[in-house]
Amino acid sequence: MERLAVDMDGVLADVYEQFFRYDEKDFGKRKPLEDVVGVEERKAFPHINEYV
Repeated sequence: MERLAVDMDGVLADVYEQFFRYDEKDFGKRKPLEDVVGVEERKAFPHINEYV
């Protein structure tokens, strides 16, 4: 049986940096970290479904 491991918490891969880059591309400016800490991902990055 084959297995696929997925890093869901960003420990092995910094997925959040990529979310910031896509968000900046979409909205023209980079969000400060303070704006997304403690906020649900889909609220912090409105186009997240397009990024993944």
